[in-house]
Amino acid sequence: PPPPPRGPQARSKSDFTNASRLFAADKWIRGNPELSPKGSHIIFRRGAPEDSNWEVYKSDTLTLVEIRLTQNNRDDRAPTWSPDGLRIAWSSSIRLSIMNSDGSGQKEIGYGNDPSWSVSNEIVFSHANADYTKEVLYIILPDGSNKKQITQ
Repeated sequence: PPPPPRGPQARSKSDFTNASRLFAADKWIRGNPELSPKGSHIIFRRGAPEDSNWEVYKSDTLTLVEIRLTQNNRDDRAPTWSPDGLRIAWSSSIRLSIMNSDGSGQKEIGYGNDPSWSVSNEIVFSHANADYTKEVLYIILPDGSNKKQITQ
């Protein structure tokens, strides 16, 4: 049978009968890919299973063009879109970072893991409590200010 359509004509039905492949089968994707607020891009992390150097990528949902957004010697994980889709937060070897959606303006804003961008433009993340006895949740502004512990 012919391959499924790609691009704008490739709209899946609820039973996935018209689904198209977004990622090549030979590429390793780990974690939870996240769709941008407008639905035009997906962010995800990619790397080899034995490698601790995973990077953040962005893929256009219509053209399937991928762009590598990070390039470092760290384990980049958990990328998440800002509510307006203009920025991305992620954790990189226990450091929280943000960048513009095109990968520019990368900046560390503190320590933590697994960020999630709230609808009120704050970043929720996990990290050790003050005496390092357990993992708790924090909230922080995208500029790294106003960090608050929100769970005990």
